[in-house]
Amino acid sequence: MDIPSVGAMHAKYLPKIFSSCIVGGVIEKGMSVEAGGAKYSSSGGFLVALANAADSLAAIEKVVFQEQMLTLPELVDILHKNFEGNERVRQILIKVQG
Repeated sequence: MDIPSVGAMHAKYLPKIFSSCIVGGVIEKGMSVEAGGAKYSSSGGFLVALANAADSLAAIEKVVFQEQMLTLPELVDILHKNFEGNERVRQILIKVQG
């Protein structure tokens, strides 16, 4: 009798939807992390990725929705430019996370 791996069981019964949304390659391939959609394979990194994503979402909530320092389209534009010419905004977001 073949016993399925833990990864195979998670893929079938408990997929990591949030992790699949933030890991590179998954959306492009249309496959979950467990199904092999990740661009790079790793284990243990999900704890760090989850914490970084949570901190980033909290910073966006504060700066865009609570403090209204930027609009969401403005922030998206800044992010697309990788903060080029917007070091002040990058530092504000870092400070909010800390």
